[in-house]
Formats: sequence, structure tokens, C-alpha cells
Amino acid sequence: MKTMTPQEALSALIEGNQRYLKDKSTLIDAICARSKEGLETPNPIACLLTCSDSRIPPQIFFDRALGDLFIIRVAGGSLDELVLSTIAFGVFDLKTPLILVMGHTRCGAIKAAIDGDQRPHIQPLIKLMAPAMERAKTRTGDLWLNVAEENALEIASRLKSPEQSFAPLIQEGKLAVRSALYHLETGEVTLLD
Repeated sequence: MKTMTPQEALSALIEGNQRYLKDKSTLIDAICARSKEGLETPNPIACLLTCSDSRIPPQIFFDRALGDLFIIRVAGGSLDELVLSTIAFGVFDLKTPLILVMGHTRCGAIKAAIDGDQRPHIQPLIKLMAPAMERAKTRTGDLWLNVAEENALEIASRLKSPEQSFAPLIQEGKLAVRSALYHLETGEVTLLD
């Protein structure tokens, strides 16, 4: 697979989502072709940070083959030091040209934050989502949806900050950081930024 620019990688994901929405998926053919090639050297086109929700199958709704996506899954799509380190591995070691931070509708971790869940194991996630929660409260519309969008936007913004090690690659146009929302109800992925 050739090295892609950030825009080519984003376009490939959006085109794959459109094939998926139109029931024109090429995934099975791509998996069979990749299996014959062997997957000795991963060459993912995107580093995807998303929720660990079992209803989210990125390879399927982006219509991408094995090895195409470097996926980091964590409840709520949250960003902490371990997740940041994993993203850095995808960017610097695997040379992914795109980081896509993708929230989703009907996220259970976000619902727990909205409901003020007090269970100890949920508290670290709620703390990480606090800035997104505050911004979402200033918006009109569905709070659950607004928090999901704000959380993805917040994380993408943090990853694009000049203090991050990714800044030089972003400035050179070799890396893009985008945010998106996966709609469980329809399977559509919409860009947020």
C-alpha cells in the first residue's frame, strides 16, 4: 500500500463509509486479498481513537481491510497518557498520516457522566470528560449528543496543540488530526471539524 497524505487517508475513510452505507462494502474481498499478501509490515492509513463500545466496528463501517486502521479503543474515547503514547506509536512508528478522534451516539460512558454516576471505576473517565461536559452544557439540543461531539473535538484540539510532539508533522502537512461522530442509528460517520 502506498503512503497516503492526510487528506487521501481521510477521503479513503469517508469513501469507505459511503460504500458501507450503500451496501457496497468491499471488506470481504480486501480481507481475502490481504490474507494472501500476508501482513508482515503494518501500514495503516489512520490512527483511530474511539470508544470501546462493542457496537462500534470501525473496519466494517469504514470498509477497510486488516492492517488499514491502527485502532485505540477506550471507554468514552478518552485521552490519557497511555492512550497518547499509543497514538504516538501509530504516528511515529507506523507513519499514519491521520489521527481521527471519533465519538459516537448513545455512548454509555458519556451517559454515566451525564447521570453523575458515583461508582469509583467510572470516576477517572468522568474526570477526563469534564471539559467537554462543561462546553456541551452551554449548547442547545441533546446533551448526550453534544457531550459526544465536544469530547471528540476537545481531544482532537489537545492532540493538535503546539506542545504535542505531533506539531511539526502537522505544520509540515504530513499529519492531520480530525474529529468525527459515528451514528449508531444509521452507521454514518460525520466530520465535526
